[in-house]
Amino acid sequence: MNLNMDNNPSVLKIKARYLTHPIISHPSVVFSCLWGLSLTLVSLKLVDAFSNHIDAAFILFCLVVISNVIGAITAAIVCSNINFPVKKKPISFLNVRKIFYIWLIVSVIEIFTANGLPIVWLLTGDSRTYADFGLPTLHGFANAMWLFLSFAQFVKVIDEKFRPQELLILLLLIFWPILVVSRALFTIWILQISFYLLISSPKKLRNIFLPNVALIIVFLYFFGIAGDLRSSFSITSSLGFDQEYVTLTAFLWAYAYIVSPLMNLALAWTTIQPSYHYFPENMLSELMPNVVKNILGFDRTFEGFAVLTHDAFNAITAFGGAYYDWGPFGVSLMAFLIGLVGHFIWRGARNSANLPLLAAYCACTALTIFTNQFTQLVPIVYMLMLAKLTTCKSYLVMRK
Repeated sequence: MNLNMDNNPSVLKIKARYLTHPIISHPSVVFSCLWGLSLTLVSLKLVDAFSNHIDAAFILFCLVVISNVIGAITAAIVCSNINFPVKKKPISFLNVRKIFYIWLIVSVIEIFTANGLPIVWLLTGDSRTYADFGLPTLHGFANAMWLFLSFAQFVKVIDEKFRPQELLILLLLIFWPILVVSRALFTIWILQISFYLLISSPKKLRNIFLPNVALIIVFLYFFGIAGDLRSSFSITSSLGFDQEYVTLTAFLWAYAYIVSPLMNLALAWTTIQPSYHYFPENMLSELMPNVVKNILGFDRTFEGFAVLTHDAFNAITAFGGAYYDWGPFGVSLMAFLIGLVGHFIWRGARNSANLPLLAAYCACTALTIFTNQFTQLVPIVYMLMLAKLTTCKSYLVMRK
């Protein structure tokens, strides 16, 4: 690998950002806050459909948060005997241009193979959906490359002087999830850059706090409208409200998406008997490419999806698979491991300018209330790319 930064066009030269507020960036803090938010919304009992099994939800909250914190404390004890290297150097993303070319070629091949794009199918009324797009297995690696490219390009745009061509490349990358109708890709990207800005530029975020609040309100407004347009039912009437208000609809959609996964898991906790398989099939099946899963005959559909607090919301937290495989022990073990690994990543980032991996891990941690990113191939490959291809080099110009 050529590390000559002056002559290597495949390297993004960006300025260093350091961990200025370590506590708020700790994955266990992020984990506890998001799970606490969901439990708080549940305890308000705003909707009857999500008001049952609150006791089970509280037990789940205590189990996962305590296990996660214990994992972090265990890692902290181990870290006390480790001297982490101090790398006060700017970060660099290696081989970005090469990865971009590979991703572009793969994406073009997928478009020709699928005879179109999901956004076109959606607008023309085609029966195919985003799930029909992409070559099995290869599509996951392409998504991991997109996450790496879009984040690296974003960091370059905010750290360097404004260059229209760089901004254009970033906009083209951001436009890709819209073309393939992938909310998951866009959500992970938004969360990661949010955490990156939070832990590296807290002063800037404080200066734009009120505009951000206004932006969130606007986002919720359109989020609610989009939810109504995509669905064949009215969320207000389905959740027991007599009249439909646009603002109420917006907040109801956000409320339902935050609360329903926890309540679905709480319902499964009280009604579904874990399988206690020797191999945790439900928890680890998504680590395998679809080709391998088909050969082994794994079915990633949880039994608990047949038991829902509300028929319109079938999402479950990151610990659904762990519960169906190994019961409360599986839930506790997974939360412990998330806290353990998270502290190691956080501790290493404190002495380094390499914050992208920490931001990605925090984003996946935040999503545990909705889904499991830690046993999915795409986020794991992406974080491995960050760990391998993001480095600190002394021959970059230091941040002034």
